[in-house]
Amino acid sequence: MHEPEGIRSFLLAEFGWTVADIAEVGKGAWSTAYGFVAEGRDLVIRIGRHVDDFDADRAASTHRSRLLPIPEVLHIGPFAHEHCCISTFAPGTPLELCSVPEWNAVVPSLADAIEAMRRCEPHAPVRAWRDTLLAVDSDHAGTRLSGWRERIERSPAASGALTESMLQLRAIDLDGVRPTLTHGDLINRNVHVVDGAVSGIFDWGCMRWGDHLYDLAWFDFWSPWFPDIDVGLLRAQLDRRWSDEGFEIVNRAERERACLLHIGADHLVYNSFTESRSGLDDLVERMRDLDLI
Repeated sequence: MHEPEGIRSFLLAEFGWTVADIAEVGKGAWSTAYGFVAEGRDLVIRIGRHVDDFDADRAASTHRSRLLPIPEVLHIGPFAHEHCCISTFAPGTPLELCSVPEWNAVVPSLADAIEAMRRCEPHAPVRAWRDTLLAVDSDHAGTRLSGWRERIERSPAASGALTESMLQLRAIDLDGVRPTLTHGDLINRNVHVVDGAVSGIFDWGCMRWGDHLYDLAWFDFWSPWFPDIDVGLLRAQLDRRWSDEGFEIVNRAERERACLLHIGADHLVYNSFTESRSGLDDLVERMRDLDLI
């Protein structure tokens, strides 16, 4: 946690902003966000050790639109011994905290955002989707996840689940998947809702260019943790739009399975790194429920 006075001094020295109130507005695994008002605008400064997360925010923000309300990134730079990112603030309630009526109301807006991402294309060539998914169990040497492989061996069930997941991923044909923008974490307080509409999508550190089905699979995978979220309603909304458009999804079942396998494998790696035995146990159980392992 950073003291408000230190942030206030930084904003004054760097931008000439005299800021009165600074309050913590969010905290994730890799950064902490603080809200403030400067030059008549509600802004947020996130501070963390990993500048690549903030670079992803800036890259995603180039695709912002009315239907895809990504905060505008104003500044990325050093902050003490860490890094900071200043962006416009997206007010609202976290998507996963919506009640059943609130979820029912926001589904069309959420579908708009997911469809807007499907229509986003990369500005430069990107890695093939299959290669992106298969990179999940690399050693990550020198990265924030360094050391996970040794730790997962302490859980035979988790290690076995990862091995089985990778075997299946390697066997799935993913050639021809057109790369589109995927967020990869549309819960965990990364989507805000105001008056039945998505007001902001932020924290793009898990952004990948790949299968547009990934974010739908994300809701499927984590649905037991959020019983008020009716994933079937979101799926039906998207299916109806794709049908009306005449948009055909080739090899859909296998592609969705690949997304689910990757989500499970990715979080086996993460929970091994954080040494969360309960998290690993929950993941293995969920993967079994989904018939993934």
